[in-house]
Amino acid sequence: MPVHTTMDLTAEELRGMLQSCPVYVIQPVGNTEGHGPHLPIATDSLIAEELAFRLGSVLSSEYSESEFIIAPTLSVGNVTEFGSRGGFSAGEALGDYLDQLCRNLLYSGYRKVLIVNGCGGNDDQVARLADREKNVVYLPRWWHLPCSRDLDESYMAYIDCGGDPKEWVGTHASEMETSAIMAIEERMGEKLVRKANLNRAFGPNTGFAVIPAKKEGRLHEIAPAGVLGDARKATVEKGRKLLDAVIAEYAGFLAKELEQ
Repeated sequence: MPVHTTMDLTAEELRGMLQSCPVYVIQPVGNTEGHGPHLPIATDSLIAEELAFRLGSVLSSEYSESEFIIAPTLSVGNVTEFGSRGGFSAGEALGDYLDQLCRNLLYSGYRKVLIVNGCGGNDDQVARLADREKNVVYLPRWWHLPCSRDLDESYMAYIDCGGDPKEWVGTHASEMETSAIMAIEERMGEKLVRKANLNRAFGPNTGFAVIPAKKEGRLHEIAPAGVLGDARKATVEKGRKLLDAVIAEYAGFLAKELEQ
């Protein structure tokens, strides 16, 4: 069966699906905040939406007895790191919004809500919701997956030099996020990455430097470019590999969830 979006269906068609087979909602949750001098402020939302559509296509092929619907992307989340750089933030209200949304979806008859998150600032609210509600599934944060880090040259160099993996925070607007946007840009045929600004797209990437500054509200001082990590090594090929690897991880993670 093809993956559907809310733009594709009438209310009558949707009711027919809910009455005839298991229907799952894939909910992309993003953010709108600064991502350095080279990426659009919608970066987190673009990645979450891309992953949601790719995942829906895979699942609709593997589970032909079920239907999968891509929900509208939630593009205003909880900005915590670079909110002062032109971001839009719902703050802690995101948790209440998601809670009500998922309750309504499950009450309407959807089997489960699968949340694809594109931003670390949203993590606590989404995780708490998934802990409370068994039919809300929070997919692992893509930037923490081993397959993501294995493609990150900056991370591998950091580990080779004896760095502690727990201290690594080079994810915001850095190599992997930039590579993902390059791949999305290629598919869309639209200009998203400001390549002329890549030479300025780098910053600190260790918890030793970043975490204290974040707690003290000084992140803008140590990362004036709005980048945690190094985007200069990003490539479209890395972005393609990253998106494929993340979707494979997600599909494997969901194997048991979709059998319940």
